[in-house]
Amino acid sequence: MRSQPLVLTALLCGFAACASPTTPSAEADVGTADAVADAAVAPASYPVGVLALQTTGALQRTLPITVWYPAAPGGTGDLATYYAGLLPSPSGAQMNVPPAQGPFPLVVFSHGHQSVRDQSFFLTEALAAHGYVVIAPDHAGNTLLDFDPTLFDLNTMTFGAMFLYRPIDITATIDRILQPQPGDPPWLTGLVDPQRIGMTGHSFGAWTTLAVAGALVSPVSGLPDCATATADPICQAIVALKLGAPPWNLGDSRVKVAIPLAHCFGVHFTPASLHSLKTPMLLQAATGDGTCNYQKEALPMEAALGSPHALLSIHGGTHVSFSNLCDLPPGMASEIATLCAPNVTPLQAVTHPVIARYTLAAFDVYLRGKAADPMDFFSGDLANLPFDIVDAAFGQ
Repeated sequence: MRSQPLVLTALLCGFAACASPTTPSAEADVGTADAVADAAVAPASYPVGVLALQTTGALQRTLPITVWYPAAPGGTGDLATYYAGLLPSPSGAQMNVPPAQGPFPLVVFSHGHQSVRDQSFFLTEALAAHGYVVIAPDHAGNTLLDFDPTLFDLNTMTFGAMFLYRPIDITATIDRILQPQPGDPPWLTGLVDPQRIGMTGHSFGAWTTLAVAGALVSPVSGLPDCATATADPICQAIVALKLGAPPWNLGDSRVKVAIPLAHCFGVHFTPASLHSLKTPMLLQAATGDGTCNYQKEALPMEAALGSPHALLSIHGGTHVSFSNLCDLPPGMASEIATLCAPNVTPLQAVTHPVIARYTLAAFDVYLRGKAADPMDFFSGDLANLPFDIVDAAFGQ
């Protein structure tokens, strides 16, 4: 692979992080991250508005929803907060302010296992500030606040009913934003262009992204005998959703481009469907991910995909590099404290701007019709940044 042209260093420094791919110590990396945090980013086109909605997902579950959108200048509203009010919006996003003139492309975000819909607000806010409506549901029964282990137990790693719920939740979420209801702000009508829809998600949400993009689901473990285990949640879901025998197509053809972030459970997709998939993909992953292993998940998926795709890899990093979990107070994030330690590099001040930049660039190609910049999508290292990219006809 060739190295990225040095001219891109200046371009990336205007949007994201300019750091060495390797750092001699944690102290040096902290210094680099501080410098990156102070660096200018690509000018946002819009202030960010935030709206709370809800919808009904698979098996009539109530799904809280957050919508981020490009706001009109001069709006006044309450400051948006995330993680149940623990973290304020870093960009000054405001609740319920009037939107800018649409329609805008839509991006759907799916959170990770036992996480929450606003887990990656660094990304959802960045997309909204650059002219996208972003909508994210809580997958009820699989969040930090309402986890139901009968629907999927990460300890056993077997297939669970939540695998079937999640893609249906996403279709319901898209329907909700496209079909405003009585009591919604009148400006919600026409805010989204229904012909320009993309999706992204993290971890289990990245698996959900792949399923919604059309990869056929075929469980390799944990599927009960539904002739006798009629009360099993998986069997109940199969019946209620009228799925029949696997493999199952849980896709939504309205999604034109997909960006899975650190996906897990790729084994539950049929190899043939991955090879025949048409939806363009920008996979993103971290080589230091100890949860969704890079060697077992990212690399085989990149090799299996038949659609135009690319793989953006962080050198090092962890599973939470694609979220804002490390911004939580230390006591609140005790289970992930080791993933957020100062000696874990690169820090999110380095990774977040690059993740946002490439996610935006990918959506711009397929949802706005922009030509793919050859300095973005190619095969090689990102100059002076702890990333590399493998391009397989993405944007062509």
